[in-house]
Amino acid sequence: MAQIYERRKGDYEQMAKHLTKEKNYTGEILIQQYNRMLKLGLMDVHAQKLYVLTLRIEFLERFDRTPILFEDNINLD
Repeated sequence: MAQIYERRKGDYEQMAKHLTKEKNYTGEILIQQYNRMLKLGLMDVHAQKLYVLTLRIEFLERFDRTPILFEDNINLD
């Protein structure tokens, strides 16, 4: 399912808050969070898109790969 992400004012700050939390997650919890989002499905809610983007960033930093694709301003799961 593809989702279009449109940047809004305040996105950077919101993502920074998410990343602060995710830095404290163990690798296992991070994966559980991703699986939870996958189970819920993307509902075209802006806040959810920001959270998925921050999960992507944290996966890349920790594991050098991510199950979340980001392509031309579209999130693909």
